This record gives sequence, C-alpha cells and structure tokens, in this order.
Amino acid sequence: MNHIPFLNEFHNIHRDIEYWRIIVGPWLLNYIPVIWDRWESLSYVKSQLKNDHIETFCINTFAPREIPIDFTNALHFFDSDQWNHQIYSSIMMSRNDLNIKTNLINSTLNIERIIPLYRLNLLQYFYKFFLQSIDKFCNLISYRKRKFVLFHSYFPRGFLFKLCLRLKILPGANSFLSKEIKYPQAMNRNDLDNLNIKSKGDSNIKSFESFLSDNILKDLPIAYLEGYKALIKIQSKLFDAENIFTANAHFASELFKVWSAEQKSKGSKLIISSHGGALYPLYTVFNHQEKIADTRIIWGQPWMTGQTRMPANKIHTKVKNYNKLGDISLIDYDSQKYSYRCASIPMGPLVLDGFNQKRKFIQRRR
Repeated sequence: MNHIPFLNEFHNIHRDIEYWRIIVGPWLLNYIPVIWDRWESLSYVKSQLKNDHIETFCINTFAPREIPIDFTNALHFFDSDQWNHQIYSSIMMSRNDLNIKTNLINSTLNIERIIPLYRLNLLQYFYKFFLQSIDKFCNLISYRKRKFVLFHSYFPRGFLFKLCLRLKILPGANSFLSKEIKYPQAMNRNDLDNLNIKSKGDSNIKSFESFLSDNILKDLPIAYLEGYKALIKIQSKLFDAENIFTANAHFASELFKVWSAEQKSKGSKLIISSHGGALYPLYTVFNHQEKIADTRIIWGQPWMTGQTRMPANKIHTKVKNYNKLGDISLIDYDSQKYSYRCASIPMGPLVLDGFNQKRKFIQRRR
C-alpha cells in the first residue's frame, strides 16, 4: 500500500497501515475497482474490434477532474456521466493499444450537484434536536473517557435505550460525530509526485497500475489530504472511548473514521457489526472490516478469526401474527448507472436484468 508512506510524509506524522486503512480504505475499495472496470470496458471494446478502428469524441480531455470532498461525494462522482466521461477519455488518451481515434471538443464539464431528495419532517426535526440536546447534556456530566460509544449501531430505538441502561451509559446519539465539516479548497494536485505502484503482472496490469499511479492522487478526496488537519482538530476535542461500536459509520463518516483511528492508536477496541445482507459476498470488501476491527459481528457462519456470530441488530422482537397466505413485498434496487465494485446488488446494465427477472416472477405467480 504505497499510499501509506506518502500520507505520513504529507501530514508529517507516523501512523501504521491499520490507521490509514480505517480512514482511506473504504474509498480505495471503491476507487480502484471503478478505474479497473472502466479500463477493462475499453479492453473489451478492443477485443471486439479485432483489426477495425472506431472513432469517438472527448470533451475537454485535458481539463482537470473535479476533486471529491469526501467518501460520499466520491460515490456520487463514480455514478456521474461527466466524471465517467473524463475517466474514459483519460484512459483512451493514455492507451495506444485500443485502435480508438479520439476527437477533442472544446467544451467544459461540470458534475451535477447532489440534490437531497429526503428532508426531515417536523417530528423528525424535533427528535433530532432532542437527541442533540441529550448529547450536549451527557457531554457536560460524563467523564472524558467513556466505557462504550455506540454510533450508527442499527439497533431499534427502544432496544438501544434498554441496551444503554444495561451497559450503564447515558442514552444518546453521539451527534458530535456527525458534525458537518468545512473543508478547505483542494490544492493543485499536479504539484504532487505520482505514487510509485510496482507491478508484477502482465503488460495490461502494468499499464493499468501505471495509469492508477498517475491518477490516484488527483482523485483522492479532500478529506484525506487538505481536510485531514481539520478532522484531526475537531476529533481532538471529543471524548475518548474504551470500546467503540458501529454498524456502518466506518464507511462514510469521515470524522468517525479519523476519531476511531486515533482512538485505536490509543488502545481502544473497535467493534463492527453487520448492517445488512444475509449471505455474505466473498469479495465485496475483501474482509476490510475484519482487518480494522478488534471484533466483527456477523449474522452467518464465521469463516475467519475475529468474527462473532450474533442475531441481526434489526431483529429484536418475534413475529407473532404470521399469515403464510398473506402478501409479499418485493423491493427492487435501481440506483446505480455505473458499476463501482463487486457487490450483491444490481449495477449498470444489470439493473434492467434484475427488473426483468422480478417482472417474470410476478407474471408467473398470477
């Protein structure tokens, strides 16, 4: 992981690989497969062309790509037509084996902004305000170091309240870890040296990793470079914890990741629970959660050390009224236009395949 020495040198600190895996790992787990997918898509086009040539158009190929703010913003980029156009253009311009002629169009691209589709209603707003008030009160009366911190645990509210009482901790949402971060502007990434990724693969792998070396720092979210000091400063004012429990904050919550990485370096225990799914996909995150957690709670049969099998967080009551002749809810998933990594959900053209599969199933049941 050649980015580790670079990050330590850039921030003038010394942290181990586990520390940076907690912070940067989720983004790398998505970014590298994204680039590989786009790279191999063009390799497939090449295999179908044989000795033929095709022609395409690229918009402002040499314009720098917009830099994502954080992990969530990066995921939005990965599914953006504009960002993918620039990635495909960059790959085509870097490869001389594709037999694809590119024509440049003098224009600019702006990635569409995220428009929040979900807004809190009045009751939810007051509930959020109530939880934040509890957190402020707890922070005033509690010790600097806490025995347990539960954040994005996926426990139902009633059960979470009972669990806090059983653990003898004050019930709260720990909203301090959800603080909105004001990140600085990105620096000129062209001034940074490329990462030297050494490859032992074939010529295609070496070419891909050379492209990755040239581009990874240009796409690295601001949170991990220019904004890292802001995250460190904020988390330094937060409480310490002996045990940290989460179900999904270790992916997208930048403040939580930096805080928990710092806490682990002080000896805290990180417990990560499953938050969804039944049959665990083998290569979905390459055991990332097991590598960063002291204990990993799963629903199914354990397959490696450090895993503990427990019932799903969401299940806390028994179904009393079950009607085997009742209705079935069938929920589809169609949010990804582009593939971003190996996952147990339909992405890209597989979304249409999934839709047709559900339609055939419904038609046969009528």
